[in-house]
Amino acid sequence: MAASATSNNDTRGGYGDANPRSFVTTYQAALQADVALTPANTFVSVLAITVPGPGRYEVSATVNVNTVGATATQVALKLTDGTTVFSNAGSDLPATANFTAQIETFGVIVETAGPVTFTLSVAGTVVTGAPVVKAALLANGTGNSATQLLVQRIDAN
Repeated sequence: MAASATSNNDTRGGYGDANPRSFVTTYQAALQADVALTPANTFVSVLAITVPGPGRYEVSATVNVNTVGATATQVALKLTDGTTVFSNAGSDLPATANFTAQIETFGVIVETAGPVTFTLSVAGTVVTGAPVVKAALLANGTGNSATQLLVQRIDAN
């Protein structure tokens, strides 16, 4: 069935509708400077995006974290809307200096009011030689794009 144009301002349509009225608005932020994960076991906000809300949002994050010392550590990240943690992920990093890990997480959340600030926070478990969230890749990095937060409003609430 072919989609047809409409002048209806109704935005409740969804993917797969014969007459889709969904829309996508994209917001993106990239870390501009490295962030040390200190103190240990404390979440540090590294990126945030404020959206007008309400609506349905797909939120994803990519974090590149680098070990500074030769001490094993665990790294955790979470996505929150200020009230609810709606996605999280983690990784164990080996006792290897300059080891880099990429951690990703994704969530879908419906916000009923706005504006809303989506925040990416990261924590590590090591005190001495704490891991560092990287703005640019260590090898062959071209610009600050190693750690990013992406928010897409996929339809109105």
